[in-house]
Amino acid sequence: MVDIINPYVENHRQTLDPENPRDFLDVMLIEVEKNADPGSCFDPIIGPYTIVNSMIDLFIAGMETTSSSLLYTFLYLLHHPEVQVKVHQEIDKVRALIKQLSHK
Repeated sequence: MVDIINPYVENHRQTLDPENPRDFLDVMLIEVEKNADPGSCFDPIIGPYTIVNSMIDLFIAGMETTSSSLLYTFLYLLHHPEVQVKVHQEIDKVRALIKQLSHK
């Protein structure tokens, strides 16, 4: 995970504009740059590790909640075929609308 996240952190570090943070990662980098308190998790030595660990936590948490939501959705649809039919009808309506709009 660290090897995946480090290039993103480095890219953000190189393109960082402290006056215009783009996202959470930029805000964390700004905190590390301005914090000199050796007891802080944003100090220049510990800060980079804090950033990578936070990004890993967010990535894993996002994957887990998404997979759990999909699992329970499919389980619900499996046990409620009448809802499954409604979902399928709605998908068909959207497909028809997209097809209609793409011909204009």
